[in-house]
Amino acid sequence: MDKRSDKSIEPYVMDETEAAIFMGVAKKTLQCWRSRRMGPPYLRVAKRCIRYRRDDLQEYMDKRLVVV
Repeated sequence: MDKRSDKSIEPYVMDETEAAIFMGVAKKTLQCWRSRRMGPPYLRVAKRCIRYRRDDLQEYMDKRLVVV
């Protein structure tokens, strides 16, 4: 019998499309940020295989929180 919890499992790493959706930006925006060496940290798994860690994306957005 499987004893895993019923909680949905969020991926720890995301591809470009998933990361863009998570951040609420276009996939092209992430590509542009990478080419300009800005934006959230990313993993280059292979030459054309980019992944983003969920925690890095969340930290990147948290650092840009504007409180007025």
